[in-house]
Formats: sequence, structure tokens, C-alpha cells
Amino acid sequence: MKNSIFALALLAFIACSSDDFTPKPFGNVRIELPERSYKSFNDTFPYRFEFPAYGEMKKRRDYWSTVQLKNFKSDIHLTYKPLNNNLYKYLEESRELVYNHTSKADGIQERVYENSEAQTWGVLYEISGDAASQLQFVITDSTDHFLRGALYFRATPNYDSIRPVFEFLREDVIHLMETTRWNEPS
Repeated sequence: MKNSIFALALLAFIACSSDDFTPKPFGNVRIELPERSYKSFNDTFPYRFEFPAYGEMKKRRDYWSTVQLKNFKSDIHLTYKPLNNNLYKYLEESRELVYNHTSKADGIQERVYENSEAQTWGVLYEISGDAASQLQFVITDSTDHFLRGALYFRATPNYDSIRPVFEFLREDVIHLMETTRWNEPS
């Protein structure tokens, strides 16, 4: 019995002191990204566009709306304002909202958008770093309509963690901007 205990202890000691130990890497969460497809939001609102089919439209007050992307724990909040010679005011308010993120942002890139055929012009702001919103935009016809959008994740901002989903959703936001059209009042 003593020999068995001694042999077991010796075996355990030798097995645990091996220099060939290789730690296992931490696992990464696998994110299943859906195939891109879109559906139309063409309501009684002053604007219409295509949004991701894996999202759900929620209408809010005063022609405001939200595209809820539940699988990604994110939302695209849309704010509409009719223009009355106050385009500059709304552009500056939107710019201020974007640049309020500078304390957490590593950088902000502005990309100008123009579609003269659809009478839509705007700016896409991409905010890198641990900011509350990584993507914001404005789109207008410069005379009657002004639409502002912001992508938010329902999670603590951690740019490295959300980056794959952000990069996927950025294309959806650009598609939303490119398909925005203005509805004429009835």
C-alpha cells in the first residue's frame, strides 16, 4: 500500500512538472452576420428609405423613428425636422452632438454624401474609440427636410469588442442614407 501511494505521488509530481505545458487560448465569441437584405420604410412620414430586413421599425413622435437591430443589441435613432430657413442651426446642433464625443473618441472622420438626383446631401461621421455612438449622419434637401441619424449599441462602449458588428452595420447605415427620398406632403 505504501509503495502504491508513493508511486502515485511520484507520478503526480512528474506529470505536473512537465515543461511542455501549453496554455489554451481564450475563446472568441463567434458572431453570425446575416446575409444583407433590405425592406422599405415608406409610410406617411416625410421621408422613406430602405433599412435592414433583420431590423424592426419603431415609429416615435413628430416623425422620429428607430430601426431596432435586436440581434446586434443596437439601434439607429432617426430625428426628423422640417426646415424653415434654419438649416445652418440644425447642421451646427448635429455637429455639436458629434463632437461632444471627443473626450472618449480616438478620432472622428467626416464623409460628405451627395445625390443630386434624389435631392439628398449630407455628412456621415465615423467616430472611433469608446464613444457612446460610433456612427452619426445628417441628410437634407437643404430647403424643406432635415434627417439626423445615430447608431447606438446597448452595451458599455468598447470599440474593440463591437468593431466587427460596427463594420457590418456601417454598410447598412450607408445604404439607408443612399436610399433616403423625400415624400411630398399629401
